[in-house]
Amino acid sequence: MVPTSHSDLLPDRLSRGCTALKLQLGNSPYWSIRRLECQIDRDRIVVLGTVSSFYLKQIAQSVAARVIGMELVRSKIDVRPE
Repeated sequence: MVPTSHSDLLPDRLSRGCTALKLQLGNSPYWSIRRLECQIDRDRIVVLGTVSSFYLKQIAQSVAARVIGMELVRSKIDVRPE
């Protein structure tokens, strides 16, 4: 058996994390959070899109932190009031 390092497991963790996050965001009661996307960028999951308030941005970031862990998330969520 070949030993695996932590870095060998990271791409799989990110892929599973992005899939889980898309599911959680898609189940949000807030329409603008449902439209957010996540992408894998090297060693992080980037959450991007636009929401209508800082409150919704915070909710989305909290969901991402709970699903993935804050150390692996970068937020690129813009706030544009409607």
